[in-house]
Amino acid sequence: MSLITVTCPECGERIQLNDEKEFGFCMNCGHRIEVASVKPPAKKETPKEPEIPEELKETYEKAKAGDVNAQYELGTCYMTGKIVHQDFEQALVWLNKAADQGEPFAMYNIGILYSCGHGVKQNCSKAQLWFAKANEHGLIDRINEAKAKQKSQ
Repeated sequence: MSLITVTCPECGERIQLNDEKEFGFCMNCGHRIEVASVKPPAKKETPKEPEIPEELKETYEKAKAGDVNAQYELGTCYMTGKIVHQDFEQALVWLNKAADQGEPFAMYNIGILYSCGHGVKQNCSKAQLWFAKANEHGLIDRINEAKAKQKSQ
């Protein structure tokens, strides 16, 4: 709930109204005031382009173009604070984009964020759902492939 300060059109008294209600009453004269008629319209802010370090600019452009690997990498950078300032909300944005394309590591990392309550309200049930989703999309297979590749090098 937030309060907005308005002037009663009937008596000129300055009053505060709950902006979540449809109407309120002037405590001085009892005049009914429609909140929608006095509430200023919400400002439409143009989202700013984030400041991206030079070493991530190519990755950022690829991520914006829909490259799942770049989206995952960018989300992980925001999650860990590697190269960019740690920003869990941005991490969720990019990890969700990668998860929407079936990236199991992105799904797993979203589970971690829910498990720890970083950037979202802590929710162990949602975390478990994301972990299960990651597993359904081959997370264990991808981990085993990476281990095998590492051993062969």
